[in-house]
Amino acid sequence: MHTHNPDKMQGIIFERMKSIGTADILRVLEGYRWQDEVTLKIEMKAKNGLGEQYAKARQIKPESHGNNVPQKLAELHKLFDRIKPRDDLTIPTTPGFCFLHGFMQGEDREWKDMGFTYRHNTIEDFYFRIEYNDFKEDYALLNMPEGYVTQGRGHTLYKGTRESNGLLLEEWIAKGQFFRNEKGFDSDDWGYVFSLGIHMTDPTYKTPQLRLEMYYKIPDDETQAYSEKQLMVIWREITDSIRIRESAFENK
Repeated sequence: MHTHNPDKMQGIIFERMKSIGTADILRVLEGYRWQDEVTLKIEMKAKNGLGEQYAKARQIKPESHGNNVPQKLAELHKLFDRIKPRDDLTIPTTPGFCFLHGFMQGEDREWKDMGFTYRHNTIEDFYFRIEYNDFKEDYALLNMPEGYVTQGRGHTLYKGTRESNGLLLEEWIAKGQFFRNEKGFDSDDWGYVFSLGIHMTDPTYKTPQLRLEMYYKIPDDETQAYSEKQLMVIWREITDSIRIRESAFENK
């Protein structure tokens, strides 16, 4: 059952093989915690080569047949201790980073690659995809080949740059057939994709790379569709709210 008392958090951790068909030396710690009606899940790779079937192999290559499960289990517990559920409208004021329904407290300079998708409650195929990481791309968004955005099934409506909250935003807006049907095949439905890139070629610890995409499929009843002008207003309202949260980083 769920609990609102942080002193009564409930959870469980499983140790399992990585997959069927792989050696059982490759393990995965799969942990769950339930708090405040939020389910948190963490998976961590581990190794356990202490099985009797690896006795001879351990004599030849002992470094490849050790057991780091206890160490990884301790790391997993520490990660869960740092996480707390978070309403998506709540902006933290202490160092850490946010993810869907949660907040990882404390400084963390480890490499990160994170992504989320927000879908409209009632409008089909109207969603936002957010990605941010510390990886340096070879090209800025506007220097990418057109097919990177249009996917070979559309055309460019606008591309350019603007500044907001001290950030340089690169934008690329396209119209085309970007959607798939229920069977996973390309559909003939038309729609829009709005793309934005920040610090794609020069990310740092305090200025990570950010990618944001807004997808909108034109409904069958076009009288109920948003116009390009209305979509642009929605897009600008959202992207103008992007800013660096200075309190997310340690000063040193």
